[in-house]
Amino acid sequence: MSVSADLKTGIVRFAVRTASPELSSQVASRFLALLNEFNLGLRRTQARADRQFIEQSLAQAQAALTTAENALATFYERNRTYRNSPELIAAEARLQRQVTLRQQLYVTLAERRDMIRLEELR
Repeated sequence: MSVSADLKTGIVRFAVRTASPELSSQVASRFLALLNEFNLGLRRTQARADRQFIEQSLAQAQAALTTAENALATFYERNRTYRNSPELIAAEARLQRQVTLRQQLYVTLAERRDMIRLEELR
């Protein structure tokens, strides 16, 4: 058996030579099946690790979002007439930006998690 790889294209070529063409074909088929099984296992392992990382990040993002939402709710409870104060309007805007930023991060991570789940199943 001879094997060569083209690093630019990622193409792997191999040739099998035995005394019997049928045996060569069987060896080549088995080699391809084992290589495919290895590649699938490697991709699944990577997808699983990626999913676990994203799920941890998603949990942290959800906690941060909840904290930001609670801070904004507390602000509204304590400052029912904040619209008459430029300082309070600025504070409310900062809190709202934090909520929006945390929401965007959470949504992005949730979408990525869903994509990785599909990759893992594939």
